[in-house]
Amino acid sequence: MKIFKSLIEQIDWSSTSQFCDLDNTKAAYNSFVSHIKSAYNNAFPLLPPRPKHKRLSYKHPWMTQGLLKFCKTKSKLYLEFLKNPTEVNKQKYIVYRNKFKALRIQSEKDFYASEFHSKDLKKTWQVIKSILNPI
Repeated sequence: MKIFKSLIEQIDWSSTSQFCDLDNTKAAYNSFVSHIKSAYNNAFPLLPPRPKHKRLSYKHPWMTQGLLKFCKTKSKLYLEFLKNPTEVNKQKYIVYRNKFKALRIQSEKDFYASEFHSKDLKKTWQVIKSILNPI
């Protein structure tokens, strides 16, 4: 805002006032708007959009793309319930939440069952350490 204010203070308004003296209101308005737009664009430049970083690794190794989509849908249903707290929306959310929880628990069990069935003790201890010290 300080930059914008200083740029407006530095503008030479003589061309705009000349148009006003000649009763050319359209030209005076266009001159005024162009000065303001120029100052605005200099003070508040458009920043390029930041690239969205896709998360390649998940916090939990058993979290799959399908579970993430399921979780997003659950969150949308919860927001819908908060915006419109009807009994129907509540039931939709509760049923979906329970299904997600069951799938998440089953996925976690399957992942760790497959990890601990290996005969490599070093790998087993790595899994135990990753459980005890999550990233």
